[in-house]
Amino acid sequence: MMATSARRPRSRDLGAVFAASLLTLTSANLRVTSVDDCPGGAGGGWHYYGGRCYIRGGRGSFSDCNFDICPRLANATLGAAASSTLACVYDGALNDFLATTVGGAAKEPGSWVGLYQDPDDRKKAAKGWTMQANGCGATYASWFERWGEPNHHFGCAESCAVMGIRKDVGADWADVSCRADTPRCLCEYPAAPASTYLATPPYSDRDCGTGKLFYAIYVLSAVVTALAAVVIAAVVCANRASPVDVTDGPGATSNVGLFPSFSRSRPEGLYQIASGFEGHETLAVNRSCRIVLQLMFSTLFLGIVFKALVVVLFLALVPPEHAAPPVVDFAFTLCFGGGACWLGLRAVRTRNKPMCTGTTYLQAFQGLVWALVASCAFTLALMLLVTAAGENVDVVGVLLNVAFGGLYATTGYYARQLQREVDLLPRPEAPDDGVELPEAAADAPPLSLGVPTTDGRGDILTDVSLDDDEPTAGVV
Repeated sequence: MMATSARRPRSRDLGAVFAASLLTLTSANLRVTSVDDCPGGAGGGWHYYGGRCYIRGGRGSFSDCNFDICPRLANATLGAAASSTLACVYDGALNDFLATTVGGAAKEPGSWVGLYQDPDDRKKAAKGWTMQANGCGATYASWFERWGEPNHHFGCAESCAVMGIRKDVGADWADVSCRADTPRCLCEYPAAPASTYLATPPYSDRDCGTGKLFYAIYVLSAVVTALAAVVIAAVVCANRASPVDVTDGPGATSNVGLFPSFSRSRPEGLYQIASGFEGHETLAVNRSCRIVLQLMFSTLFLGIVFKALVVVLFLALVPPEHAAPPVVDFAFTLCFGGGACWLGLRAVRTRNKPMCTGTTYLQAFQGLVWALVASCAFTLALMLLVTAAGENVDVVGVLLNVAFGGLYATTGYYARQLQREVDLLPRPEAPDDGVELPEAAADAPPLSLGVPTTDGRGDILTDVSLDDDEPTAGVV
Protein backbone atom coordinates (compact mmCIF):
# COMPACT_ATOMS: atom_id res chain seq x y z
CA MET A 1 0.00 0.00 0.00
CA MET A 2 2.76 2.49 0.86
CA ALA A 3 6.44 2.90 0.20
CA THR A 4 9.08 0.83 1.97
CA SER A 5 12.78 1.42 2.54
CA ALA A 6 15.75 -0.19 0.85
CA ARG A 7 17.49 -0.66 4.19
CA ARG A 8 17.02 -3.90 6.12
CA PRO A 9 16.42 -3.21 9.84
CA ARG A 10 19.20 -4.18 12.24
CA SER A 11 18.77 -6.25 15.38
CA ARG A 12 18.89 -4.30 18.62
CA ASP A 13 21.56 -4.90 21.23
CA LEU A 14 21.22 -7.28 24.14
CA GLY A 15 20.76 -4.39 26.57
CA ALA A 16 17.53 -3.35 24.90
CA VAL A 17 16.29 -6.93 24.92
CA PHE A 18 17.07 -7.22 28.65
CA ALA A 19 15.30 -3.92 29.36
CA ALA A 20 12.29 -5.12 27.44
CA SER A 21 12.17 -8.30 29.50
CA LEU A 22 12.08 -6.23 32.70
CA LEU A 23 9.33 -4.04 31.27
CA THR A 24 7.31 -7.08 30.34
CA LEU A 25 7.50 -8.41 33.89
CA THR A 26 6.61 -5.01 35.33
CA SER A 27 3.66 -4.53 32.99
CA ALA A 28 2.36 -7.96 33.86
CA ASN A 29 2.18 -6.97 37.52
CA LEU A 30 0.24 -3.77 36.81
CA ARG A 31 -3.50 -4.10 37.32
CA VAL A 32 -5.99 -1.91 35.48
CA THR A 33 -9.57 -2.26 36.66
CA SER A 34 -11.13 1.00 35.44
CA VAL A 35 -10.41 4.15 33.52
CA ASP A 36 -9.12 5.67 36.75
CA ASP A 37 -6.12 3.36 36.51
CA CYS A 38 -5.25 4.64 33.03
CA PRO A 39 -2.52 7.29 32.63
CA GLY A 40 -4.00 10.64 33.66
CA GLY A 41 -7.10 9.02 35.10
CA ALA A 42 -10.58 9.62 33.74
CA GLY A 43 -9.50 12.87 32.12
CA GLY A 44 -6.38 11.53 30.49
CA GLY A 45 -8.05 10.70 27.18
CA TRP A 46 -7.65 6.95 27.55
CA HIS A 47 -10.50 4.42 27.13
CA TYR A 48 -10.85 1.37 29.35
CA TYR A 49 -11.69 -2.07 27.94
CA GLY A 50 -11.10 -5.56 29.36
CA GLY A 51 -8.34 -4.71 31.80
CA ARG A 52 -6.44 -2.45 29.39
CA CYS A 53 -6.39 1.23 28.44
CA TYR A 54 -6.37 2.43 24.82
CA ILE A 55 -5.82 5.76 23.10
CA ARG A 56 -5.27 7.04 19.57
CA GLY A 57 -2.05 9.00 19.39
CA GLY A 58 -0.19 11.00 16.80
CA ARG A 59 1.32 9.97 13.50
CA GLY A 60 4.51 8.01 13.05
CA SER A 61 6.01 4.81 11.75
CA PHE A 62 5.43 1.43 13.35
CA SER A 63 8.60 1.72 15.43
CA ASP A 64 7.93 5.40 16.27
CA CYS A 65 4.65 4.35 17.86
CA ASN A 66 6.22 1.58 19.95
CA PHE A 67 9.34 3.42 21.12
CA ASP A 68 8.28 7.06 21.27
CA ILE A 69 4.66 8.09 20.79
CA CYS A 70 2.87 5.44 22.87
CA PRO A 71 5.39 5.50 25.77
CA ARG A 72 5.13 9.29 25.98
CA LEU A 73 1.35 9.07 26.11
CA ALA A 74 1.73 6.65 29.02
CA ASN A 75 4.11 9.09 30.77
CA ALA A 76 6.86 6.53 30.48
CA THR A 77 10.01 5.71 28.52
CA LEU A 78 11.63 2.47 27.48
CA GLY A 79 13.45 2.27 30.83
CA ALA A 80 10.55 3.35 33.02
CA ALA A 81 8.50 1.11 35.22
CA ALA A 82 5.50 1.14 32.92
CA SER A 83 5.15 1.59 29.18
CA SER A 84 2.79 1.40 26.24
CA THR A 85 2.93 -0.16 22.77
CA LEU A 86 0.66 -0.57 19.78
CA ALA A 87 -2.53 -2.37 20.70
CA CYS A 88 -2.82 -6.14 20.60
CA VAL A 89 -6.23 -6.83 18.98
CA TYR A 90 -7.34 -10.31 20.02
CA ASP A 91 -11.00 -10.48 18.82
CA GLY A 92 -13.69 -8.74 16.80
CA ALA A 93 -15.33 -7.06 19.78
CA LEU A 94 -12.10 -5.30 20.75
CA ASN A 95 -11.52 -4.39 17.10
CA ASP A 96 -14.94 -2.71 16.89
CA PHE A 97 -14.29 -0.91 20.20
CA LEU A 98 -10.97 0.43 18.96
CA ALA A 99 -12.44 1.44 15.60
CA THR A 100 -15.43 3.33 17.01
CA THR A 101 -14.96 4.36 20.66
CA VAL A 102 -11.21 4.97 20.47
CA GLY A 103 -11.47 6.31 16.93
CA GLY A 104 -9.05 3.97 15.20
CA ALA A 105 -11.01 4.15 11.94
CA ALA A 106 -12.27 7.70 12.33
CA LYS A 107 -10.04 9.42 9.79
CA GLU A 108 -7.63 8.60 7.04
CA PRO A 109 -5.00 7.27 6.78
CA GLY A 110 -5.91 4.83 9.54
CA SER A 111 -4.20 3.63 12.70
CA TRP A 112 -1.46 1.12 13.42
CA VAL A 113 -2.26 -2.01 15.40
CA GLY A 114 0.35 -4.25 16.96
CA LEU A 115 0.18 -7.14 14.45
CA TYR A 116 3.09 -7.58 12.05
CA GLN A 117 4.44 -10.27 9.75
CA ASP A 118 7.12 -12.75 10.80
CA PRO A 119 10.31 -11.60 9.02
CA ASP A 120 11.20 -15.25 8.36
CA ASP A 121 7.82 -16.00 6.77
CA ARG A 122 7.22 -12.92 4.66
CA LYS A 123 7.52 -14.26 1.10
CA LYS A 124 3.76 -14.71 0.69
CA ALA A 125 1.52 -11.81 1.60
CA ALA A 126 -1.04 -13.91 3.52
CA LYS A 127 1.52 -15.92 5.54
CA GLY A 128 3.41 -15.17 8.72
CA TRP A 129 1.00 -12.77 10.45
CA THR A 130 1.73 -14.17 13.92
CA MET A 131 3.85 -11.47 15.58
CA GLN A 132 2.71 -8.75 17.99
CA ALA A 133 4.64 -5.69 19.09
CA ASN A 134 4.05 -6.48 22.78
CA GLY A 135 4.22 -10.27 22.35
CA CYS A 136 0.62 -10.95 23.41
CA GLY A 137 0.43 -13.97 21.08
CA ALA A 138 -2.91 -13.09 19.42
CA THR A 139 -3.25 -13.85 15.70
CA TYR A 140 -6.66 -12.23 15.12
CA ALA A 141 -6.89 -10.15 11.95
CA SER A 142 -9.70 -8.29 10.18
CA TRP A 143 -8.35 -7.88 6.64
CA PHE A 144 -10.20 -5.83 4.04
CA GLU A 145 -10.94 -8.70 1.64
CA ARG A 146 -12.42 -6.50 -1.10
CA TRP A 147 -8.90 -5.24 -1.73
CA GLY A 148 -7.43 -8.70 -1.38
CA GLU A 149 -5.59 -7.71 1.79
CA PRO A 150 -2.95 -8.56 2.78
CA ASN A 151 -1.44 -8.26 -0.70
CA HIS A 152 2.15 -6.92 -0.61
CA HIS A 153 1.09 -4.36 -3.19
CA PHE A 154 3.47 -4.33 -6.20
CA GLY A 155 5.79 -6.66 -4.32
CA CYS A 156 6.59 -4.20 -1.53
CA ALA A 157 7.30 -5.72 1.87
CA GLU A 158 4.14 -4.52 3.60
CA SER A 159 4.60 -6.28 6.91
CA CYS A 160 2.56 -4.21 9.39
CA ALA A 161 -1.20 -3.88 9.85
CA VAL A 162 -3.23 -0.65 9.71
CA MET A 163 -6.89 -0.28 10.66
CA GLY A 164 -9.24 1.93 8.62
CA ILE A 165 -6.73 3.08 6.03
CA ARG A 166 -9.60 4.66 4.06
CA LYS A 167 -13.13 5.78 4.84
CA ASP A 168 -14.76 2.91 2.95
CA VAL A 169 -12.57 0.34 4.73
CA GLY A 170 -14.05 0.98 8.17
CA ALA A 171 -12.67 -1.23 10.92
CA ASP A 172 -10.95 -3.61 8.49
CA TRP A 173 -7.20 -3.76 8.03
CA ALA A 174 -4.65 -3.47 5.25
CA ASP A 175 -0.98 -4.41 5.14
CA VAL A 176 1.27 -1.37 4.90
CA SER A 177 4.99 -0.71 4.87
CA CYS A 178 6.16 -0.53 8.47
CA ARG A 179 8.17 2.57 7.60
CA ALA A 180 5.11 4.57 6.53
CA ASP A 181 4.74 7.57 8.84
CA THR A 182 1.22 8.78 8.05
CA PRO A 183 -0.96 6.34 10.11
CA ARG A 184 -1.68 7.19 13.73
CA CYS A 185 -0.74 5.11 16.74
CA LEU A 186 -3.43 2.98 18.41
CA CYS A 187 -1.77 2.55 21.81
CA GLU A 188 -2.35 0.05 24.63
CA TYR A 189 -1.43 0.40 28.34
CA PRO A 190 0.18 -1.29 30.17
CA ALA A 191 2.38 -3.04 27.61
CA ALA A 192 6.04 -3.28 26.65
CA PRO A 193 7.83 -4.14 23.42
CA ALA A 194 8.42 -7.87 23.14
CA SER A 195 11.98 -9.18 23.07
CA THR A 196 11.28 -10.83 19.71
CA TYR A 197 10.19 -7.48 18.30
CA LEU A 198 13.33 -5.77 19.60
CA ALA A 199 15.61 -8.51 18.30
CA THR A 200 14.06 -8.76 14.83
CA PRO A 201 11.77 -5.90 13.81
CA PRO A 202 9.40 -6.24 10.82
CA TYR A 203 11.19 -6.67 7.52
CA SER A 204 11.34 -3.85 4.97
CA ASP A 205 13.26 -4.77 1.85
CA ARG A 206 13.37 -1.62 -0.29
CA ASP A 207 11.72 1.61 -1.32
CA CYS A 208 9.18 0.34 -3.83
CA GLY A 209 8.44 3.80 -5.12
CA THR A 210 4.77 3.05 -5.69
CA GLY A 211 3.89 6.67 -5.21
CA LYS A 212 6.27 7.70 -7.96
CA LEU A 213 5.03 4.83 -10.13
CA PHE A 214 1.36 5.77 -9.82
CA TYR A 215 2.10 9.44 -10.41
CA ALA A 216 4.22 8.71 -13.49
CA ILE A 217 1.60 6.36 -14.99
CA TYR A 218 -1.15 8.88 -14.27
CA VAL A 219 0.78 11.65 -16.06
CA LEU A 220 1.55 9.33 -18.98
CA SER A 221 -2.11 8.35 -19.27
CA ALA A 222 -3.19 11.98 -19.36
CA VAL A 223 -0.58 12.73 -22.03
CA VAL A 224 -1.68 9.71 -24.10
CA THR A 225 -5.32 10.82 -23.92
CA ALA A 226 -4.37 14.28 -25.20
CA LEU A 227 -2.16 12.80 -27.92
CA ALA A 228 -5.01 10.53 -29.06
CA ALA A 229 -7.15 13.58 -29.75
CA VAL A 230 -4.21 15.23 -31.53
CA VAL A 231 -3.66 12.14 -33.71
CA ILE A 232 -7.29 12.03 -34.82
CA ALA A 233 -7.30 15.73 -35.64
CA ALA A 234 -3.93 15.56 -37.42
CA VAL A 235 -4.86 12.60 -39.62
CA VAL A 236 -8.23 14.02 -40.62
CA CYS A 237 -6.84 17.51 -41.28
CA ALA A 238 -3.83 16.21 -43.21
CA ASN A 239 -6.18 14.39 -45.58
CA ARG A 240 -8.88 17.05 -45.81
CA ALA A 241 -7.89 18.05 -49.37
CA SER A 242 -9.98 16.61 -52.20
CA PRO A 243 -8.60 13.49 -53.90
CA VAL A 244 -7.97 15.42 -57.14
CA ASP A 245 -5.94 18.07 -55.31
CA VAL A 246 -3.79 15.39 -53.70
CA THR A 247 -3.05 13.47 -56.88
CA ASP A 248 -2.47 16.62 -58.94
CA GLY A 249 -0.28 18.39 -56.38
CA PRO A 250 3.50 18.82 -56.65
CA GLY A 251 5.32 15.55 -56.08
CA ALA A 252 2.05 13.65 -55.62
CA THR A 253 1.71 9.98 -56.45
CA SER A 254 -0.92 7.28 -56.05
CA ASN A 255 0.94 5.91 -53.01
CA VAL A 256 -0.49 5.75 -49.49
CA GLY A 257 1.44 7.13 -46.51
CA LEU A 258 1.41 5.31 -43.18
CA PHE A 259 1.74 8.50 -41.10
CA PRO A 260 0.24 11.95 -41.73
CA SER A 261 2.24 14.72 -43.36
CA PHE A 262 1.46 18.40 -43.74
CA SER A 263 4.18 18.91 -46.34
CA ARG A 264 2.86 20.05 -49.72
CA SER A 265 5.55 17.99 -51.43
CA ARG A 266 4.30 14.79 -49.77
CA PRO A 267 0.53 15.10 -49.46
CA GLU A 268 0.08 11.32 -49.41
CA GLY A 269 1.88 11.07 -46.06
CA LEU A 270 5.12 9.64 -44.70
CA TYR A 271 6.52 6.12 -45.24
CA GLN A 272 4.50 5.47 -48.37
CA ILE A 273 3.46 2.13 -49.83
CA ALA A 274 2.13 1.34 -53.29
CA SER A 275 -1.66 1.17 -53.45
CA GLY A 276 -3.40 -1.62 -55.28
CA PHE A 277 -6.21 0.76 -56.22
CA GLU A 278 -5.29 2.49 -59.46
CA GLY A 279 -7.16 4.71 -61.85
CA HIS A 280 -9.02 7.98 -61.65
CA GLU A 281 -12.08 6.29 -60.12
CA THR A 282 -10.03 5.19 -57.07
CA LEU A 283 -8.95 8.68 -55.90
CA ALA A 284 -11.47 8.79 -53.04
CA VAL A 285 -10.64 5.19 -52.12
CA ASN A 286 -6.94 5.99 -51.76
CA ARG A 287 -7.70 8.99 -49.57
CA SER A 288 -9.78 6.79 -47.25
CA CYS A 289 -6.92 4.25 -47.33
CA ARG A 290 -4.56 6.95 -46.12
CA ILE A 291 -6.85 7.95 -43.27
CA VAL A 292 -7.39 4.37 -42.11
CA LEU A 293 -3.73 3.33 -42.26
CA GLN A 294 -2.47 6.55 -40.68
CA LEU A 295 -4.92 6.22 -37.81
CA MET A 296 -4.05 2.58 -37.24
CA PHE A 297 -0.29 2.97 -37.45
CA SER A 298 -0.34 6.10 -35.27
CA THR A 299 -2.41 4.20 -32.69
CA LEU A 300 0.02 1.29 -32.76
CA PHE A 301 3.01 3.61 -32.38
CA LEU A 302 1.38 5.50 -29.49
CA GLY A 303 0.42 2.26 -27.74
CA ILE A 304 3.88 0.71 -28.10
CA VAL A 305 5.62 3.82 -26.77
CA PHE A 306 3.25 4.12 -23.80
CA LYS A 307 3.36 0.44 -22.86
CA ALA A 308 7.15 0.36 -23.21
CA LEU A 309 7.49 3.35 -20.87
CA VAL A 310 5.23 1.63 -18.33
CA VAL A 311 7.41 -1.49 -18.44
CA VAL A 312 10.50 0.68 -17.88
CA LEU A 313 8.84 2.39 -14.89
CA PHE A 314 7.92 -0.95 -13.35
CA LEU A 315 11.43 -2.29 -13.77
CA ALA A 316 12.90 0.87 -12.27
CA LEU A 317 10.55 1.39 -9.31
CA VAL A 318 9.30 -2.03 -8.19
CA PRO A 319 10.87 -5.50 -7.98
CA PRO A 320 11.42 -6.94 -11.48
CA GLU A 321 9.16 -9.95 -10.91
CA HIS A 322 6.18 -7.59 -10.67
CA ALA A 323 6.72 -6.19 -14.16
CA ALA A 324 4.99 -9.22 -15.72
CA PRO A 325 1.51 -7.59 -16.10
CA PRO A 326 2.76 -4.57 -18.09
CA VAL A 327 4.95 -6.87 -20.22
CA VAL A 328 1.88 -8.96 -21.07
CA ASP A 329 -0.04 -5.75 -21.83
CA PHE A 330 2.78 -4.63 -24.12
CA ALA A 331 2.68 -7.98 -25.93
CA PHE A 332 -1.12 -7.71 -26.29
CA THR A 333 -0.81 -4.28 -27.90
CA LEU A 334 1.95 -5.45 -30.22
CA CYS A 335 0.04 -8.57 -31.26
CA PHE A 336 -3.43 -7.16 -31.88
CA GLY A 337 -2.37 -3.70 -33.02
CA GLY A 338 0.27 -5.18 -35.31
CA GLY A 339 -2.23 -7.70 -36.67
CA ALA A 340 -4.71 -4.94 -37.48
CA CYS A 341 -2.00 -2.92 -39.26
CA TRP A 342 -0.99 -5.97 -41.32
CA LEU A 343 -4.58 -6.62 -42.39
CA GLY A 344 -4.96 -2.97 -43.37
CA LEU A 345 -1.77 -3.09 -45.43
CA ARG A 346 -2.90 -6.22 -47.24
CA ALA A 347 -6.29 -4.68 -47.99
CA VAL A 348 -4.65 -1.64 -49.63
CA ARG A 349 -1.87 -3.44 -51.47
CA THR A 350 -3.96 -6.28 -52.91
CA ARG A 351 -7.02 -4.21 -53.90
CA ASN A 352 -8.96 -5.88 -51.09
CA LYS A 353 -8.73 -9.42 -52.42
CA PRO A 354 -10.38 -12.27 -50.48
CA MET A 355 -8.28 -13.59 -47.63
CA CYS A 356 -10.04 -16.85 -46.77
CA THR A 357 -13.56 -18.31 -46.81
CA GLY A 358 -14.74 -15.36 -48.92
CA THR A 359 -13.70 -12.75 -46.32
CA THR A 360 -11.65 -9.87 -47.66
CA TYR A 361 -8.71 -8.31 -45.87
CA LEU A 362 -10.67 -5.12 -45.29
CA GLN A 363 -13.56 -7.03 -43.72
CA ALA A 364 -11.17 -8.88 -41.41
CA PHE A 365 -9.51 -5.57 -40.52
CA GLN A 366 -12.85 -4.03 -39.60
CA GLY A 367 -13.78 -7.03 -37.47
CA LEU A 368 -10.56 -6.81 -35.47
CA VAL A 369 -10.80 -3.04 -35.02
CA TRP A 370 -14.38 -3.17 -33.78
CA ALA A 371 -13.46 -6.04 -31.45
CA LEU A 372 -10.85 -3.73 -29.89
CA VAL A 373 -13.49 -1.00 -29.58
CA ALA A 374 -15.82 -3.45 -27.83
CA SER A 375 -13.02 -4.45 -25.46
CA CYS A 376 -12.46 -0.83 -24.42
CA ALA A 377 -16.19 -0.22 -24.02
CA PHE A 378 -16.62 -3.38 -21.94
CA THR A 379 -13.76 -2.37 -19.67
CA LEU A 380 -15.28 1.08 -19.15
CA ALA A 381 -18.64 -0.52 -18.32
CA LEU A 382 -16.98 -2.73 -15.70
CA MET A 383 -15.27 0.30 -14.18
CA LEU A 384 -18.63 2.04 -14.01
CA LEU A 385 -20.15 -0.92 -12.17
CA VAL A 386 -17.22 -1.07 -9.75
CA THR A 387 -17.55 2.64 -9.08
CA ALA A 388 -21.29 2.26 -8.51
CA ALA A 389 -20.49 -0.45 -5.95
CA GLY A 390 -18.53 2.06 -3.87
CA GLU A 391 -14.97 1.58 -5.11
CA ASN A 392 -12.79 4.48 -6.17
CA VAL A 393 -12.60 5.38 -9.85
CA ASP A 394 -9.59 3.96 -11.70
CA VAL A 395 -8.62 7.24 -13.37
CA VAL A 396 -5.72 5.70 -15.29
CA GLY A 397 -7.90 2.92 -16.67
CA VAL A 398 -10.61 5.36 -17.70
CA LEU A 399 -8.15 7.64 -19.49
CA LEU A 400 -6.47 4.82 -21.40
CA ASN A 401 -9.69 3.14 -22.49
CA VAL A 402 -11.17 6.44 -23.61
CA ALA A 403 -7.98 7.30 -25.54
CA PHE A 404 -7.48 4.01 -27.35
CA GLY A 405 -11.20 3.29 -27.64
CA GLY A 406 -11.63 6.63 -29.39
CA LEU A 407 -8.74 5.90 -31.75
CA TYR A 408 -10.07 2.45 -32.62
CA ALA A 409 -13.63 3.74 -33.07
CA THR A 410 -12.48 6.52 -35.41
CA THR A 411 -10.44 3.99 -37.38
CA GLY A 412 -13.44 1.69 -37.63
CA TYR A 413 -15.64 4.54 -38.85
CA TYR A 414 -13.29 5.43 -41.69
CA ALA A 415 -12.71 1.74 -42.48
CA ARG A 416 -16.46 1.38 -42.97
CA GLN A 417 -16.41 4.42 -45.25
CA LEU A 418 -13.56 2.84 -47.20
CA GLN A 419 -15.57 -0.37 -47.55
CA ARG A 420 -18.49 1.54 -49.08
CA GLU A 421 -16.20 3.30 -51.54
CA VAL A 422 -14.57 0.00 -52.54
CA ASP A 423 -17.99 -1.58 -53.08
CA LEU A 424 -18.89 1.24 -55.49
CA LEU A 425 -15.87 0.67 -57.68
CA PRO A 426 -16.55 -1.00 -61.08
CA ARG A 427 -15.81 -4.67 -60.98
CA PRO A 428 -12.72 -5.69 -62.95
CA GLU A 429 -13.37 -7.47 -66.27
CA ALA A 430 -13.52 -11.23 -66.12
CA PRO A 431 -10.13 -12.67 -67.06
CA ASP A 432 -9.77 -14.88 -70.19
CA ASP A 433 -9.04 -18.58 -70.07
CA GLY A 434 -5.40 -17.82 -69.57
CA VAL A 435 -4.18 -19.71 -72.69
CA GLU A 436 -1.76 -17.68 -74.77
CA LEU A 437 -1.28 -18.51 -78.45
CA PRO A 438 2.24 -18.77 -79.79
CA GLU A 439 3.39 -15.99 -82.09
CA ALA A 440 3.19 -18.24 -85.23
CA ALA A 441 -0.43 -19.09 -84.51
CA ALA A 442 -1.25 -15.50 -83.76
CA ASP A 443 0.17 -14.35 -87.14
CA ALA A 444 -1.56 -17.10 -89.18
CA PRO A 445 -4.56 -16.06 -91.28
CA PRO A 446 -7.98 -16.96 -89.95
CA LEU A 447 -9.64 -20.19 -90.90
CA SER A 448 -11.82 -19.76 -93.98
CA LEU A 449 -14.94 -21.81 -94.33
CA GLY A 450 -15.77 -23.09 -97.83
CA VAL A 451 -19.15 -23.64 -99.46
CA PRO A 452 -20.96 -26.55 -97.79
CA THR A 453 -21.48 -29.60 -99.99
CA THR A 454 -23.37 -32.81 -99.63
CA ASP A 455 -21.97 -36.27 -100.30
CA GLY A 456 -23.89 -39.18 -101.64
CA ARG A 457 -25.12 -40.20 -98.20
CA GLY A 458 -26.72 -36.82 -97.55
CA ASP A 459 -24.09 -35.62 -95.00
CA ILE A 460 -23.20 -31.94 -95.14
CA LEU A 461 -19.52 -31.30 -95.73
CA THR A 462 -17.68 -28.05 -95.16
CA ASP A 463 -14.47 -27.21 -96.94
CA VAL A 464 -11.91 -25.67 -94.52
CA SER A 465 -8.88 -23.93 -95.95
CA LEU A 466 -5.97 -24.78 -93.69
CA ASP A 467 -3.33 -22.77 -95.51
CA ASP A 468 -2.56 -21.37 -98.93
CA ASP A 469 -0.32 -24.27 -99.93
CA GLU A 470 -2.34 -27.02 -98.26
CA PRO A 471 -5.16 -29.11 -99.83
CA THR A 472 -8.73 -28.45 -98.76
CA ALA A 473 -10.14 -30.84 -96.13
CA GLY A 474 -13.79 -31.73 -95.77
CA VAL A 475 -15.19 -31.74 -92.21
CA VAL A 476 -18.46 -33.36 -91.29
